[in-house]
Amino acid sequence: MDSLLVRRADVQQFLSEATMLLCTSDLEGFSNVLLEALATGTPVVTRRPVDPDLIVLRHALGASAEDELALSKSVSEIWDMDANEYNAIATRCQIYVKANHSPTAKARELIAALTPLVAKSKRPGQPLEQPIPIGR
Repeated sequence: MDSLLVRRADVQQFLSEATMLLCTSDLEGFSNVLLEALATGTPVVTRRPVDPDLIVLRHALGASAEDELALSKSVSEIWDMDANEYNAIATRCQIYVKANHSPTAKARELIAALTPLVAKSKRPGQPLEQPIPIGR
């Protein structure tokens, strides 16, 4: 039996040529492969437990299904979409990842979280402890 092996260097190209990414896991969690698919404009069809904070559902990035029947129906709906509807989802996927998961977006979140902590420190911009002067 031949297996499909996609080299790491080819993952983005592979995902960009897919119609959708189907995740049938009940427990996996929102993995990087889902973000990688969304970044290429590939919609995700997944089970509800794997859609944290209902990201796929709330942002219309594919489908977030409650059960196997809904999962199957969602695959059919995406497969049967006209080009304009599919392209709209693909664009939403890319915009979502860029706005919420890019290094720039994450750096802004980190700075926003750290700024109040720095402002509360006793000596902003100073080390926590000053060296004790010797010889006085």
